[in-house]
Amino acid sequence: MLKQQFKKRKVEAEGKRKTNNWLSFVKGAKTTSIMRKKPSMFATTEEGTVGVIGSGRGMTENPHLVKHRFIEVDENEDDQEGADEAQA
Repeated sequence: MLKQQFKKRKVEAEGKRKTNNWLSFVKGAKTTSIMRKKPSMFATTEEGTVGVIGSGRGMTENPHLVKHRFIEVDENEDDQEGADEAQA
């Protein structure tokens, strides 16, 4: 009987120790800087512009987008060039 009571007390003491460690960890975690609310570095302005805050650089300008126009090549010209190369 004495051995069983010793084991039971030992298990209870270990459980209380782990519980106390966990509770002290949770209590201490509330005051760390990790939990503090920081402004997002990807926040947008009222105008909707997007940039990284605190980088030291200004906003990049949006480039003027132009639609690319492909030049149509006549297929007969490609065939003639290939024939000229084969004869040479």
